[in-house]
Amino acid sequence: MKRRPERSGPVADAVAAAQPWFRAAAVGNALAAFGMVTVLYAVASLVSANLHRVAGKTDIRWLVVGLVGLAVQLGMGLVASRCAAHGAAITEEEFRRRSVRIIFAPGAPLVDSAVVSRLLIEGARDVADASERWEPLRLQVALIPAVLVAFALATNWLVGCLLLVAAPLIPLNMAVFGMGAERLSSRQAAQVASLDQLVVDRIKGGETLVALRAAGRERVRVRQAADELAGRTLSVLKVALLSSAALEALVTYAVAVVATYIGLVLLGYVHIGWAPTTLSLRSGLFLLLLAPAFFQPFRDLAAAYHDRKDVEAVADTLEKALAGAATVASIEAGDQAPEVGPELEQTGPSTTEPASGAKNPPAVRVDSVGLQYRGSEDPVLEDISFVVPRGAMAGVAGPSGIGKTTLLRLITGRMAPSSGSIEVSSEGVAWVSQRPYFFQTSIQENLLVACPRAGQARLWDALESVGLAELVAGIPDGLRTRVGWSGAALSGGQARRLALARALLSDAELLVLDEPTAHLDPETESHLLDTIADLVPERTVIVASHAEAVLARCSRVLVLGGPVAARFADVP
Repeated sequence: MKRRPERSGPVADAVAAAQPWFRAAAVGNALAAFGMVTVLYAVASLVSANLHRVAGKTDIRWLVVGLVGLAVQLGMGLVASRCAAHGAAITEEEFRRRSVRIIFAPGAPLVDSAVVSRLLIEGARDVADASERWEPLRLQVALIPAVLVAFALATNWLVGCLLLVAAPLIPLNMAVFGMGAERLSSRQAAQVASLDQLVVDRIKGGETLVALRAAGRERVRVRQAADELAGRTLSVLKVALLSSAALEALVTYAVAVVATYIGLVLLGYVHIGWAPTTLSLRSGLFLLLLAPAFFQPFRDLAAAYHDRKDVEAVADTLEKALAGAATVASIEAGDQAPEVGPELEQTGPSTTEPASGAKNPPAVRVDSVGLQYRGSEDPVLEDISFVVPRGAMAGVAGPSGIGKTTLLRLITGRMAPSSGSIEVSSEGVAWVSQRPYFFQTSIQENLLVACPRAGQARLWDALESVGLAELVAGIPDGLRTRVGWSGAALSGGQARRLALARALLSDAELLVLDEPTAHLDPETESHLLDTIADLVPERTVIVASHAEAVLARCSRVLVLGGPVAARFADVP
């Protein structure tokens, strides 16, 4: 089988930094093997002596030799485990340090925060634990069997040759099953990373999913991803069980051949000229005890084989995260991050709109609403009342910090008023804030959250309506371009317009928009306002803004204090 080239990167570098300690652990375990051989020989001597002498005192010498050998075995084993643990600690520290240096280096590609947290917490621990088990075994798998087979050859060369012939069957078994296990383990690791990101993403974007009425669909999606992970994990376990069963069968067969030969020699049934035909009882018992011990390092290596796959899976996750991350340059020079005003303090007098005379209930009715934070003397909002009819475009005006965003949060149910009542009779509410939330996936997937059945043409129409089609088409990955939680790959204006496109794709009857045209040039602003105005009367729109161009499109405006009231209070 072709040997895999050595990896380079934070995982390989971290393991390499701890190699001296792993080598020390392997040497310690090899020295412990000498103690184990001493124990086995002492046990064989004691048993054979007692069998030869039915009565009499047991030779105390072999008991002392056995105890000394046991002390050497336990002592060197303890030293080896300490060395391996210290090497694991170095590996974990080095992996975190090197990963942080790569991920947060200037100009490094954007990596999903869910992936970063998993790598630096779970990934680092997995690499350390797997290296602690795998690396010493990988180094000592040739040392310990060499020590044991040397004693077997010295005792009976044919038994030693039988052990040497059986030894290559173990790596062959690992190679055969490893080809299938590697593919399944890689798929399982990728599914674990995908499920981690999916769950964290959906929990953090819960409000967005509820607003888009997509919570039920995404809950089913998470359940399906979890079921898929369970199926892949079961496949890995099946391969592991089959590999373990095959290995045990090989070892049992090899030990049985050795035991059969020893038994026949002891009974005097072997009369082959070139083969040893005599064997003492002590030597026979010693070889019988030595044979299973000879295969134990191979068993341990096979059991820890999946640990090596864990290390490779963490390395693959990091490499794919860095290679697959994409950034989008801010093409529009006028688009900057939105400026969010200070936390709202108080409201001035409000302009109360008369109730709609239509027979159908209004889309939104706000009646004497007030809001006051606990521990604060001044109210944020006080005695606010207005009505928004169905199919109307209403505005909320006022200077920064007067309470526009807070009022929108009350309407969408993100906050509860201290007094008064709010009735929303619309079927579904789509909310576009100044800082919209995006899932850590592609632009296309973010749009499909609002409308899973939308085709490519409809997605491009939504982007065209908000002035983003040309931008997205000019990006190499197009709709497959990944965005971060806060639209990190986009500028502030682009992120708000993408969120508006997603809201347009939803079937929500009420759209609540917070400063949708902030930091846009006049031409883009006019195009976006035409798109919003075209939604009426099929949908109801409530928009908070201090821009005259936006408020001039509204059929009614609620003014929250300030000099702007004199200009927009009487909009027909």
